[in-house]
Amino acid sequence: MPEDTEYIAPNFVARLQNQKIIDKDVKGNKWLWEGRSGDYRYDGFGNPNYFFRGTKDRNPIISDSPELSAAEESYREILEQLINSSSSDRPVVALDIGGMAGITWCRLANHFRKEVEAGKVVFVVTNVESNFEDQFAKNVDRDTLHEGDLELFRKTKSEGLVKYITADVMSLRKTTIEIQGKSIRLLGNVDLLNERTAVTAHSRIPEIHIPRMLETLSDKGIYVCWDNTISLQFGDDYAEDRNIAFFDAINYSMDYFKLERISEIEEGIQKGEEVKPIILRKSGGPKIKAD
Repeated sequence: MPEDTEYIAPNFVARLQNQKIIDKDVKGNKWLWEGRSGDYRYDGFGNPNYFFRGTKDRNPIISDSPELSAAEESYREILEQLINSSSSDRPVVALDIGGMAGITWCRLANHFRKEVEAGKVVFVVTNVESNFEDQFAKNVDRDTLHEGDLELFRKTKSEGLVKYITADVMSLRKTTIEIQGKSIRLLGNVDLLNERTAVTAHSRIPEIHIPRMLETLSDKGIYVCWDNTISLQFGDDYAEDRNIAFFDAINYSMDYFKLERISEIEEGIQKGEEVKPIILRKSGGPKIKAD
């Protein structure tokens, strides 16, 4: 990947030093993560009127339901298209970066249980900490995990339906997963790449991290990012520069990796509605559907 200074936002050196401090603190387990569930059933790709009927209070009855809802249905549609159109000898790879417990990935893996067991699709969740499960026991008010979430996570993980690996964004290109005796590199083989409040929200050098993340996409890959801005949630002395760097990185990556940005729902009841997350897709990738 060429190092083009045109896409280096202001205060890069200061932001890089800040990133090194953050990386050190994370590896030293000094961070207390607030978003630990990896649950996207309260989000929707399109019109909020079609969101799952729940609240951000995470009603346990709603949260513990095994049924797919809202964004999860859109993910299901994406995965069905990828599985049905695959001519590769490797499985479809669905990767949630910084997904912690990966509750939505657990629901999807159970929905696609037969395909997972047949080696047609693999669900992967990355975290920067190997002991991320310790976070579940810590007293954090926001985004707590209900018993149903924990039971689903533990059962799905023990059955091997979702693979949990320790990796940061810079190590993704060297990361491999094992499935049915085969080793598969993430680099160039990720078909569905998902992220929320992970790289985008925490990176101080998104002009480096965003391309490193998007280079994992396959030739029909699709990227879903739920963070349209980073300064509003994680303000710091360089928030404005980080925002500039983020959108420069998105534009640069679209050109370099030949990605198109999807601005409207393409199929389903909500066809024509504005897409809420940032969605980038390779040519020939799956259509976006929302009902």
